[in-house]
Amino acid sequence: MLWSLILIYLIGPNIARVGKVTQSSTAYNGPASRAIDGNRASKYSESSCTHTQNQIKPWWRLDLLKTYKVETVTITNRNYCCHERINGAEIRIGNSLNDNGNTNPKCAVISSMSAGASTTFQCRGMEGRYVNIVIPGRREFLTLCEVEVTGVNVLVSCNASNVTELNGTTSQSSNYTDDGGVVYSSERAIEDGNNCSHTSEQRNPWWRIDLLGVYRIYWISIFNTGHHNGDITDAKIYIGNSREKNGTTNRIRTNITNFTRNGWNDFCFDTNVSGRYITVFLPKTSFLILCRMKIFGTKKESPFKLIRENKTWVEALEHCRDQDMHLASIVDKETQTWAELEARNSSTLFVWLGLRYTCVLEFWFWVEDLPVKFSRWAPDKKIDDCNMSGAMRRKGKHLWFSKSDVKKYNFICAE
Repeated sequence: MLWSLILIYLIGPNIARVGKVTQSSTAYNGPASRAIDGNRASKYSESSCTHTQNQIKPWWRLDLLKTYKVETVTITNRNYCCHERINGAEIRIGNSLNDNGNTNPKCAVISSMSAGASTTFQCRGMEGRYVNIVIPGRREFLTLCEVEVTGVNVLVSCNASNVTELNGTTSQSSNYTDDGGVVYSSERAIEDGNNCSHTSEQRNPWWRIDLLGVYRIYWISIFNTGHHNGDITDAKIYIGNSREKNGTTNRIRTNITNFTRNGWNDFCFDTNVSGRYITVFLPKTSFLILCRMKIFGTKKESPFKLIRENKTWVEALEHCRDQDMHLASIVDKETQTWAELEARNSSTLFVWLGLRYTCVLEFWFWVEDLPVKFSRWAPDKKIDDCNMSGAMRRKGKHLWFSKSDVKKYNFICAE
């Protein structure tokens, strides 16, 4: 049942032993390498603990040689003497060597540890090549009797510069509610911590996120907790700009053929993959559980610009041309999506598009001399008549309406 989603993750192999280590200084024959010798012996005379000099902000650093999603860091403290020295130490993980790596994001603060204790700190997939343990703000010795790290390597093909973790509005086909009344809603999939989204058992469950903008998607990471209903093998990931059929009319970008248990699963994409909507669809009767989902990408710049001034269609056309632009033409799903994003911020119920009816030739056309091959007309709202122009509704499905061109609305210009 659902309570089993909150579990202790199986500890994977200790990746610290494949790395290289250094520290701020060395004293009492306690080199940095002792912390990764595979021995938790905590008596200093057993020659398995590190030791720095008494200094301001002493530190120890592990270089994993590659970028990892770090799950846990386990530290063994010194026994028989001086165990309180580690109090206040910070564990930091990241890819920067600024200040010897001590400015990377913080995984945990060690408030206190018992003498000889081995304590595990949850870093929950923090990404980084370097693991630092530093005592900030005071003069102290730093002694570590063992440091163990678990995590998974971030695939090189998933690396991209200047990407950000994306967020948005989520939905799913149904919500599972446990016996305690907890609703496992869609937004839990992208929340920090151990939360998971969870549908009811049903035919073809799905989960979708609206990124509220068009993004290039570089990779998606999903954590498999090992829950018996958490295997999403055979699921498909759709990415695109359509909401139709819950986003499943978009292109399939990944077929999940293997979903690794008790670890991160990374799904990487070509640089030309972009969209506003991402849907995870499981084509069978099942639950759909998604945990700690992370989406990485970069925002694409809109080709359109909303003008929040009320003008007739002709006035709007002239305004755009005065700015070396033109009224927007919508030729496919992507440009429809861009226009929708602009229309949402209008101060009028409709916004003018560059769509016009010609009485002479009796057809609709775009002012860029483009034929109307793609359309989103509202039912029975396409009126073939003189002095009619096309406008998009600000709300709902952002459908198109024929409007008298003397009406005054906001409008969308295009570069």
